This record gives sequence, C-alpha cells and structure tokens, in this order.
Amino acid sequence: MNDLIISGISESKLSALGEIDLIFGKDASEIIFEYNTEDALACAKKGDTILFIDENYPRITDRIFDAAFFEKVSKKELSVFIEYPSELYGYELGSVTTASKERQVVRGDFFGEELSDERIMSANTCFFRHADVSLENVLISTVRVAGYDKAAYPINESETPSHPFLFIHEKYKKAVICTSSLSVFAKARYAPKKSWRDVISKVISYLTGVSTEISVKYDVRPAYDRDDALPADAYSKAFEKCSEWFTKTCITGTYDAKSVIEGFSSEIDYKGDQTSHSVIRPDCVGEATMLTALDYLVTKNPVSKLDSISILKYSTLKKSILFPESTILVSEKDSPMYGLMNWTTTQKLFYGDDNARALLGMIAARSIIGSEADEALPLLDEDIIRCTLANLRTTGINGFRHSSLSERDFKDRSWEYYYNEDLIEPTPHYTAYLWTLYLEIYALTGIEELFVRAKKAIRYCMEIGYKKWRWQNSLSGELTRMLLPLSFLVRVEDNEENRRWLSDMVDLVLSLMDESGAVHDMYGECSLGHYPPTRSNAAYGTTEAPLIQYNTDPATDLLYTTNWAAIGLHEAYLVLKDERTKNARDKLFDFLCRIQVKSDKHPYLDGAWMRAFDFDKWDYWASGADSGWGACCIESGWTNTWIASAFAFRLTETSLFRDDLKKDFSEKAKAVAEEML
Repeated sequence: MNDLIISGISESKLSALGEIDLIFGKDASEIIFEYNTEDALACAKKGDTILFIDENYPRITDRIFDAAFFEKVSKKELSVFIEYPSELYGYELGSVTTASKERQVVRGDFFGEELSDERIMSANTCFFRHADVSLENVLISTVRVAGYDKAAYPINESETPSHPFLFIHEKYKKAVICTSSLSVFAKARYAPKKSWRDVISKVISYLTGVSTEISVKYDVRPAYDRDDALPADAYSKAFEKCSEWFTKTCITGTYDAKSVIEGFSSEIDYKGDQTSHSVIRPDCVGEATMLTALDYLVTKNPVSKLDSISILKYSTLKKSILFPESTILVSEKDSPMYGLMNWTTTQKLFYGDDNARALLGMIAARSIIGSEADEALPLLDEDIIRCTLANLRTTGINGFRHSSLSERDFKDRSWEYYYNEDLIEPTPHYTAYLWTLYLEIYALTGIEELFVRAKKAIRYCMEIGYKKWRWQNSLSGELTRMLLPLSFLVRVEDNEENRRWLSDMVDLVLSLMDESGAVHDMYGECSLGHYPPTRSNAAYGTTEAPLIQYNTDPATDLLYTTNWAAIGLHEAYLVLKDERTKNARDKLFDFLCRIQVKSDKHPYLDGAWMRAFDFDKWDYWASGADSGWGACCIESGWTNTWIASAFAFRLTETSLFRDDLKKDFSEKAKAVAEEML
C-alpha cells in the first residue's frame, strides 16, 4: 500500500482551510504530514503520492521545483501535486495575476461526464501565474467565458486569452500542477462546491491510483438542505436573523441621522471575504425604515423603533447630515425636479421605481410607528405626498414613466412636458411599484389622477399580454413585479376584472415555481430585453445581464424576481383568500428559510440572502455576467428589506397597504396637490 504525503502545510493549518475529509478506498494507507519539501521526498517510498500545498498563498515564497526535484520524483516513481510554484522545471512562469472577470473552464475529458469539456466553475478572485502549456495537457483553464454551467461560445484565444489553472506536466505524467491554489477551495468558497470537490477527488484518485472522494462543508452555506424538516418557528427565526444581520452590518451614521449602506460586493477573496458597498442610496434607506419598524412590531425591540425613526428623518432631509453638500429630495420649488428623490446622494438622477420603493417603505414605517412616537414624523407625510406627486407629474398620460430622468432631461423641459407625454413603455421593472404607490396614495388622499394613470397603464400591460412587455434582467422579474400593483388595485377597486387579472398573474408566477419553491428565472424574447444574455465571451462581465444564459439554467434571482414574488404572493393571498395562492406563498417562504445564509466565520453574512441560488445544485451559483452584481452579492434594500419584511407581514398576517393613515394624509394632500399640480 502506498502513502499519501502532504507537504508545505501543517495538519492544523490544513484543517483551518475548511471542513474537508478525504475518503479513500480500502487499499489506501495513512496520510503523512512532512512540512519541508526535502523531508517529504526523503520519507516517501516508491510509488507514494505527495501533495505540495502552499500555506502562504497568495504571498509569494520560494517554492522551487527544479530539475533536481523531478529527478528524485522520477527515481522513486512518485506521483506529485504542486500548487502555486515560484519555479517549475520545464516552464517559464509569469508574474502573479488576479482573476477578475475570468472563471475556470474544464478542458478535455479528464474529469469524466460530470465535469465534461468546457464546464464552467469559479475560483473567485484567485491569484495565478501564467505558464505556456500545450492545450492537450491543460485540465482547467482560467479564461473570460460567457455561460452558466458550460461555455456558451467557442473559446477564442485572440478574443479572450486563456491561462492554465490546472495541468499535467509535459514530461512527468504523474505530476499535476496548479498555477493557483486548490487547497483553499473551501475557505475561498470556490463554486460550485460539488464541481471543485469532484476536481480534487479526481486529481487525488489519478495520482494515487486509489478511488478517492472529498467530503466538504463550506462555512458560508444555506441554513437548511433541500429536504430538511423546517422547525415550527422557521419563519420567525428567518425574520429575526435577517433583521439582526441588517442592524449589525447595514445601518450606519449617527444616533439622530442613521442611514444604510447598499450591501456587499459579489467578489470573494482568498479568505472567503466580501467587501461592502458603503455608498448611501436613498431607496435602500427608505426601504430600511420598513424593516426596522416591522422588527419593532414583531419583536417589540425599542431599539428598532428608534432606528426606524432616525432613518425616516434622514431619508427625507433636504440637506443630508452625512453628506452636507448633497441633496436627497430636490428642495428648490421652482425646479421641475422639485420633490423628486435622488438615486444617490451625489447626483440628480431619478428612478421612479427607486422613489416608489423608498416611499412604500416609509409609509409602512410611518403607519407602524405612529404619529405620537416623534414630533417630526407627521411632518414627513407632506414629503411623501410631494415626492409621489413629483413622480406623477413626470408620468405621461398613459401612466408610463421613463425608466429614469436626469438633470439634463429637464434642461429645456418643464415637468408639464413629461406629464402630457404620450409615452408607452410597458416595463413593470421600472413602473409597477410606482403604480402600487399611486394606488396607495390615492386611497389615502383621494387624488383621482393617481388612480386614473395607474389603472390605465396596468390595463394596457394586461391587455397586450406579458410576452410583449419590455423586460429588464428577466421576464420572470416583470411577472413577479406585477403581483403587488394588481393586489393593491383590487383593494381600491374590487371588481371581477381586477381580480381576474391578479389571479392570472398568480398563475403565471406559479408556472415558474420549482418543486423546491424557487421561482425559476427566465427571459423572454431577446429583442425586448434591456439586458439579454451575454452575446460573446469578451462581453462577459462588462454590463448588466441575467443570471442565466439559457432558460433551462436552474437559477432564481433574489434581487430582481424572488424578492418581489415573496411580497407579491403574500399581498395576493390577502385579497384573493384562495388556497393555491396561500400554498404557493408558504412554499416560497419555506424555500427562502432554507437558502438564508448561515456562517460562523463570516458574521457579516450570517442571516442575509444573496442574489442568486441554483436550486438543482443547492448552491449559491449563477452566471456572474452582471458586472459587479454576481451570484453572491448582497443588496440591503432591494433584496433583504423586502424578503424580511414579507416574512414579517406573513407572521402578522398584515398588509403593506396602510389605509390607517388616511386621516393624516388626506388633511395634508390638498395643499401639496395645489403646490405640485
């Protein structure tokens, strides 16, 4: 029997890389640790296998595997695995490079059917050295490539040059070289987990001649496996975990002017860490007021109430305390942009959808906390009404609004230009939540034009049919977006037609639902897509894009689809009161409980929801073509506030629709409407 010798790392440090077990066939003997290269070679018997691991990765150290080294290897007929060498006999190694938009792609049939040729994996932002290796000896390449699980287009070296990640030495066929690090795959969260586990299993089996499997547990993982029984309090625990995560990691600022960061980047470093997006976005801020208020409602935590009040004050300040030179709400009364909420705190750019989500969150928070909690809160009602009407007066006669308007769009145009515009733009991604807002403010104030324009646009979308809609990142996202305005429409105008529209939309969303509860992300006719699937390897990672390459790819999107399905199905059930909607809602909530992030070593991720999930692999995996917002990004507002809030509304069986504010809002509406319209 031959031994497996591990060199270059101690047993304790190897275990620190992740919870990994080697499972050998019956003919394998023990694992021996010999730190130094010379000691490992000296103790090896004829036919043994040595794994030369680099515990210093990504630091550059002298790890020289020269002709003398391979002479000893050849003499003892050893099999060797070498990672991250500084010098390698037979090859000239380039300087260390960091993978950015590149991923890892299988080349050839070495790994068998499960990891066939052109299979895509990701070693995240790994460090690697280039080496000129004949393609016939390359097992895995590092290259920019479009696709989900397999390369969508042929790999063209002149378009996107490839670099060997794993290869067999040209002269020593029992020597496998990694130009980066394989040993950190669990710690660095290489994905998909199963693919990398199979790669390492196959490499060790090839070197030892013994059937080998790897058992591994990643620290960052779903809270439950697919078939785990959920505890009775799973919904409340999921809400509390996310709310706790949000409070600890996303809220920033001073006691009387707290704000919210945008979230965390999708890039993962060699330690498994992700960096925060510390930019302040008013839509995330407004949405956060809803989550913190709901935490107060559900858990009775007075700190959450104070947080919500502080964030509410910040979200409508004419001049931000944190950014004194910037404006959140445009305050110049003679400006055609008056009352609009900025996309960021540094420029005048206005997305109607972002305004709507912020205001919907603020209305919910204002309702939950009540007028008596702080003397400043009732003053916010006018800002909410004014911002709603600022959006209405830049919405055309058909109820549609441009996806965004910037300061330059008002250079030679008044708000009346947009108010009287004959615009048709059926893209629910940008306007569905504006219609939702209009319907709610109509119910609270009685301003008829809010209802008229929202209903006209909704009717147009429903009558032309979803296949003719313009879609943003997926058609699934457009369908789930429509659940909320249709639910609110039934609340303000309960008739057979409106109920039928809502019921039909529920059916469409249910047709996308996987048995696991995931809402399958799919795109529509590509000519109608703002961001269709990536069209070349070179274009991968350069613009916005779907998480999928083909409609058969088993991904769900928690940034653009599933988040809206959660609140949408809940609100649809509250008005339809039918079992199929209730069952679908709870099936989706069960799924969200299962895929919530659990992590011991990365507490800033524990309790959050990431953007993407592959419901076949049960892993955080998808195409990372969407520049900066890949599978593992975490959005504080769009994703986590809405999913967690949907759980809270489900737990309390209450609605986002807050008609208890009618007296307060109606009293202030007339003066604001005269000012704005």
